[in-house]
Amino acid sequence: MGIYVDGVIASFKKSLNWHLLFCFLLVAILAAVVSGIVFVVFGLIGIFLVSGILGIDLLKLFFDALASNPAATASAMQLISAVSNPAVLTNLAIAIFALLVVFIIVSVFVCSFFEAISYFLARQFLNGNKGDLGEAFSNAGKKFISLFGARILVGILILILALIIFSPVLIALPGIIQSLPAILLASSAQGAAAASAILPLVGFLLMFIGLLMVFAIILFLLSPYLVVIGPIAVFENESPFGTIKRAIEITQGKYLHSLAFNFLFGIILMIIVLCYSALMAVFGFASVFVILAILLIVPRLIIELVFSSWLSAWANMAYVKLYEINSGSASSPASKKNSYVGLVVK
Repeated sequence: MGIYVDGVIASFKKSLNWHLLFCFLLVAILAAVVSGIVFVVFGLIGIFLVSGILGIDLLKLFFDALASNPAATASAMQLISAVSNPAVLTNLAIAIFALLVVFIIVSVFVCSFFEAISYFLARQFLNGNKGDLGEAFSNAGKKFISLFGARILVGILILILALIIFSPVLIALPGIIQSLPAILLASSAQGAAAASAILPLVGFLLMFIGLLMVFAIILFLLSPYLVVIGPIAVFENESPFGTIKRAIEITQGKYLHSLAFNFLFGIILMIIVLCYSALMAVFGFASVFVILAILLIVPRLIIELVFSSWLSAWANMAYVKLYEINSGSASSPASKKNSYVGLVVK
């Protein structure tokens, strides 16, 4: 157990490095820029796609409304008429769903590349080496496809799990939506009538909160397997299915220790986040004054970007450390048949 506690502490100490912070900050900025471009591109595609289905230029409608142009009123009436057509609504729902699925896949693809870079950087610093962004980018370009496949597969499995757990909510939701007008109308009354009207909605919300807690607990219990999937995908030669199998393999017999590792990491992280939130509350209080609010915009953005980059660095180092401990590569990386170090030597 001691090696796991030492692992959390060692990853924390190693993360307190200005060069590491600079590397992760640069990666975070690049990731934000690329993700922003992807979001804008898909947003424009979505606007043009919906405009084609509705037969209305939504961009023109927006700018006409912004400029208080009389043409906006006619376009708005046309829009209301279009969305009242069931066939149009069906086509619209299918198109938006398809676009959303493609957007999620592309986003995971992009995020997997930058996540792979982060793991390679984390391992460089954990091993006491100076971070090499060029090497991290090069290695990530060769390995992130495996991580992408693993993330898609794990995402599908978690989605299936969520659908099973939240199935009572999904079954009850249509009835709650249909009865919502009656509930709102009855709740305006007083006494027992109002209480009995709101009771179904309260029961629904309590059921949702309870199932949400169950889902969170299950994810925490699965965390020893989930957090090592990324390092396995980028440091070993495994398929997406093989990555999940490997995560189970290296965690067997070490599950409780790995769970304790994640719990300790989470406790320390929570304390740090609470302290950070208190600091941001000071900025929020100062922002009551208009001049101070303007002056503090840039410092606050810089602090938030630096803090989130450091959290990312520490988390990646912690997960790589847990992977190394469980796989045995912490002491002798080249001894593992599929280890990344062994591949480089060969």
